[in-house]
Amino acid sequence: GAAQSESNADTNLGEAVVNSLRAAGRPLSRSEILAATGLPEARWAGAIQSLRVGGHVVSHGSKRGATWGLPEWEADAEADE
Repeated sequence: GAAQSESNADTNLGEAVVNSLRAAGRPLSRSEILAATGLPEARWAGAIQSLRVGGHVVSHGSKRGATWGLPEWEADAEADE
């Protein structure tokens, strides 16, 4: 049904967000992720929320200045210290 395709769409969006971060190799802002993925702004909140809850992305900063990165980068940064 519609709910199934909706969750699949979010999964695909989530993969696109993660892939864009991997390709960039650095944290990206919301606008950079939207541009890289073609994600509609209306879908941003749901997609990023499910990624954050699932532990696929981590945020730095807050509100408009926030950037998004990958959890493995956090581990790498801690290992370097």
